[in-house]
Amino acid sequence: MRKRKTAPASGEESRPEPVARRRRKRENQQKPGKLSLAAIEAVASYGLQVLTTELGRECHHVRLAVAGDDRKTILGIPMPLVMEWFIDCSSFPLGFIATVVGKYGCNKSSFKWEVARWFLNYGGVMTDLENESKPSMLSNCILGYPEHFEQKRWNTVPCNSVEEWQTSLQRVYDKQRTFMDPGASGAKGKYHPGRIYPFMVAVDSVMGKLSQGSQENIEDKGYADRATSAYGYEANIITQFLKKIPHDLVEWPHFLLLINHLKEGAAKPGSFVRERRKAGGAGIDFAEALEIELVRAGSGKVINKISRGGFEIGSNKIKMKAWKNSLGQDRREVMVELVWWHELVDTENGPETRFRMRWDWYSALIDLFFGFSADRKAMINEVCHIVKQAGDKYHCKQLGIGANASVSKQEMGEAVSKDSKVREGLRRVLGIKPIKLFKLGECYKAQMDEQLIAYQREMSVPLQRHPLELAREAEQRSGS
Repeated sequence: MRKRKTAPASGEESRPEPVARRRRKRENQQKPGKLSLAAIEAVASYGLQVLTTELGRECHHVRLAVAGDDRKTILGIPMPLVMEWFIDCSSFPLGFIATVVGKYGCNKSSFKWEVARWFLNYGGVMTDLENESKPSMLSNCILGYPEHFEQKRWNTVPCNSVEEWQTSLQRVYDKQRTFMDPGASGAKGKYHPGRIYPFMVAVDSVMGKLSQGSQENIEDKGYADRATSAYGYEANIITQFLKKIPHDLVEWPHFLLLINHLKEGAAKPGSFVRERRKAGGAGIDFAEALEIELVRAGSGKVINKISRGGFEIGSNKIKMKAWKNSLGQDRREVMVELVWWHELVDTENGPETRFRMRWDWYSALIDLFFGFSADRKAMINEVCHIVKQAGDKYHCKQLGIGANASVSKQEMGEAVSKDSKVREGLRRVLGIKPIKLFKLGECYKAQMDEQLIAYQREMSVPLQRHPLELAREAEQRSGS
């Protein structure tokens, strides 16, 4: 006859049940004792990979990066090769804010339209928020005239205050997002192409106008003084606004370019560096990923005569400096020439004189190469040995340009830039960070998602293994 189980006496511990005993035994078996550094790193890596996989599955962060692979979550559009070195990226990055600063007359607006040209050449569109009531009239000079574009792909929106350019900026982004990919809130039955082309917005300039309240105070008082504008109010609302905008750009092929004015203050005692003062407050510095300063280094130089019409060709030399660069090396400098000329064009209404402008990136590239140190120039010569001849002519064996058929600096820079093999080799020796090119016509967000999907696929097999097994393998590798 089987004995009946009785409750344990007071103070007497109960014997563990078989299930609990097996679990404790299993836990004791899993404790590896003291781990080596290599084993600890393997276990810690396993735990982080589990965390990253779960975050990607639950939160779906499109810019989720592992082990410094942040550049895999960035897409860009083509730009001149000299600019690739300047900002240390193989493509001009989308989804960010950049500022162009400088004193008056340093061609900030011209550079704005040049960046817009990159977007238009890659099938994109551009909106200019004009906040100074003095249009530069340079868009056609750089982008081209009606015969160059069958479609109208850029526009100018006038703004009269800080609040108005902020309202307009949100409005144009919202309209573009709704047209591209409206999601659940979009109207049914309408065509929505998706996030398949890049879109640029420029604000020229962030402090070209006062706030509405400051303008009303001036009107009421009849003149401006310290009392008509609350100190720092405009900077405050710009700072708040720019803390909101970067998040709106992340999953869209959009880009924001801010034009700002620079004023150099007196050098501090004991220092030869002048203080850099920019309008709009320090909040812009935190929001921007890239800050480019333009300095006018020369002007008024007549190059030669063009064959048709006898017009002179003039130029400005612009020194560009990357004061801030969150995507690569900063404080790099490059000298580029902005060239302008007139040309006669036959139109439907008869001959017409057109004013044209061009940033000579090709010549700037050759000047950059010859300005490097001997060691760096030797590395470049392994890929593309450019030789300078008398009369400012150049030849290069790798490009098939012999000494008897030498070309100008501009033509040599163009030949270098258009040779894909040479261009890729130069990116390698110059250390330019690879940024994936946005595939035009395909969904931007889907292309960003590919990195996260690829990581989840890559981790699906290793995470099925036991972490202690990975630790033992790490110990064996470190021992060998």
